[in-house]
Amino acid sequence: MNLKTICLTGIALFLVLPSLIIGKEVEAEENDSVGFSVSPIFNEAQNKESNFFDLTVVPDSVQEIGVIITNQSTEESSYEIQIAQASTNKNGVIDYSNMKGTLAKTVPFIISEQASFEVSVKVPAGESKTVPIKINIPKNSFTGEVLGGINVTKDLPEKKASQITNQFSYVIGLRMREREENPERNLVAGDISPTVVFGGTGIEWPITNDRSVSMGKLQVDSVLKREGKEVAKETYTDREIAPDSVYPYSLKVDKKDYVPGKYELNVVISDVQGNRWEFNEAFELSEKEVKAVSEAAIQPQEDSSYLLWVLIIIFIVIILLLLIYIIMMKRRNKKQIEE
Repeated sequence: MNLKTICLTGIALFLVLPSLIIGKEVEAEENDSVGFSVSPIFNEAQNKESNFFDLTVVPDSVQEIGVIITNQSTEESSYEIQIAQASTNKNGVIDYSNMKGTLAKTVPFIISEQASFEVSVKVPAGESKTVPIKINIPKNSFTGEVLGGINVTKDLPEKKASQITNQFSYVIGLRMREREENPERNLVAGDISPTVVFGGTGIEWPITNDRSVSMGKLQVDSVLKREGKEVAKETYTDREIAPDSVYPYSLKVDKKDYVPGKYELNVVISDVQGNRWEFNEAFELSEKEVKAVSEAAIQPQEDSSYLLWVLIIIFIVIILLLLIYIIMMKRRNKKQIEE
């Protein structure tokens, strides 16, 4: 392969590589606009000061509410409706859309099991459709609140379902209570288990809110020690826990410190009302557990900026090759002229 061929190949690579890298990003960002809106239909039980469903209910009654779905696109679209019980995700945020969130056994009732509505509707282009929702309130009285969310998601056409797209959902909060008073707050710690935490090695300690009251503005302080030596420490603020739900609290531990041995974990949770809960637990990590979690953990990824540096280096090499080629061609031409 002569110098000219090398130069041409280098130029081709320089032109092709950026398109391959940039092309992936464009594909991930391509999506249609939201194209629809959702409005709530309140009833007489609605708290007039709230813009979400905020109902004062009585035992053994039926609440009739609904949503209006407006299709703002230029073609008929299908929409899926779901009612999720409020749960708490691993980031300590109340989730109104997770249908598989972990709930406490103390939850007064599951909203989706007491509700009846169309789970899928079609709306012509430029039109609106009303979706009635009936919720049967159980006979047993409860203190506090039952929290959830009404989710409306636009179904993707089959041709787009396999593509990388952003799927949009509207979520309208739903709260039901018999009176404004809330039960006394309480938190209970579960069992500690080794697990993958945000792609790395760590442990999980589920914290259960066994009362029908949402909790916010929480501060979580944790310290993990192995045989008396501190190996991990973390402070989180502005955490939330949904009523009657489990907060899957987790602590990431550096892989070099994630070894078999005896540990002690201390977690302190406090709120702005002056409540404070402290949990201490001694546990042991076996060699088998450490190996399983370590193998499942994602290896640290290199900085994605390395692609940019690769392109810069390739560009510099190409320029140098071109200069060498030009100099050699000039020398050859000069030699031919002299001869």
